[in-house]
Amino acid sequence: MKIRFRSRRILQAGAIACATLLLAGCNAIPSSGPVELGLTDLKQVEQLVQFNPSGPLQGSSQEGIVRGFVQAATSSSDDYSVAREFLSVGYANQWDPYYGVLIDDGNRSYREEGKSAGVLSLAAAANVDGEGILVPAEPGPATDMRFEFEREGDEWRISSAPSGIILDRSDFLAIWSSHELNFIGPGGLLVPESRWYLSRTALATEIVSGLLEGPGQGLQESVRTGFPAGSALVGGTVTVVDGRAKIDVTGEVLEAGPEALEEVVQQLRASLNSVQG
Repeated sequence: MKIRFRSRRILQAGAIACATLLLAGCNAIPSSGPVELGLTDLKQVEQLVQFNPSGPLQGSSQEGIVRGFVQAATSSSDDYSVAREFLSVGYANQWDPYYGVLIDDGNRSYREEGKSAGVLSLAAAANVDGEGILVPAEPGPATDMRFEFEREGDEWRISSAPSGIILDRSDFLAIWSSHELNFIGPGGLLVPESRWYLSRTALATEIVSGLLEGPGQGLQESVRTGFPAGSALVGGTVTVVDGRAKIDVTGEVLEAGPEALEEVVQQLRASLNSVQG
């Protein structure tokens, strides 16, 4: 893998395909339900493995709306547009699907709470926070997720829901993947930290953004990022062309000196190794 400068403020790093991740995702796909693989133009999609959930069915009960909403969150396309169809007009833009992921075993009981609320009870296996760090759930009682409803015309819609999304293990492994973000440890050695990200075309951007933000709370006292304070992505995205990730960063990186620049290059080379394509 090569990393080189072609113009001011531009870093280029090869992004090597990782076939094992793709195979692991394929093996985890459920045997039923609409799944579409290998779309020809990945620029038009977010996830590399596409679920195609349906929107709300006419006349659905409150429980049906909740279960349809949870299933619709398997697709992040167009900012979770299908999942937002289950939400009321006033709440659709307030719901935050990027807050994190609650992973369960798929067994979810539902109970009503009055005329306009309901609770989905599930056994949480793990949580992924907004930074992509997975934390196993402590054994204990069921986790209750409360939903509130309102009528829009003759149909029920969700007017309040927990932030983040709910996925069972198989769906999670089909559309999320683990990657190692490498930070600078004692003696200049690279120390990996596992993060989970949606397997989508923006993956390289999310990994580089994670390096810019630095290690998670559990490693902050022992490792650091090589990116100088104030560094940021110009335009907020990393583009990948012909297997090379073009990373346009602010001037702090180049002004930090050759030693800091070498640390940044090492982090990028190691961390982008697992990005498909």
